[in-house]
Amino acid sequence: MKDLFAALVKAQAQMGGAVRDSANPFFKSKYADLASVMEAIRPAFAAHGLGFIQIIHDAENAACVETMLIHESGETFLCGKVSVPVSKADAQGAGSSLTYGRRYSLSAILSLATDEDDDGNAASKPTPKISPTQGA
Repeated sequence: MKDLFAALVKAQAQMGGAVRDSANPFFKSKYADLASVMEAIRPAFAAHGLGFIQIIHDAENAACVETMLIHESGETFLCGKVSVPVSKADAQGAGSSLTYGRRYSLSAILSLATDEDDDGNAASKPTPKISPTQGA
């Protein structure tokens, strides 16, 4: 994983924070959505041969996401699972929790600042579970 980690260090040096451009009307706050997080990393990732995929895992009453970092050399690194409770038992509730998990999984592995987090109040009970895994 030498090439992947070297590229990641260079990419992180070029990344800024994600723009807080989405509104949560319930809490009257703004937050950086998934698109903002992806936009914040895209140029630095492209410049250093990095990519990612997000794997969705089965989980009862939760959205479970695992982010895998990929380097053009073929090296990969699994970053651990993030489980976010589904607060509403319908497609909208599942989709919201999945997007929340994807955003936090990606932000966490990159140590990407996303400004204040006020949008996740509904998903924050109980606290999302993050379990580290071995790199591939």
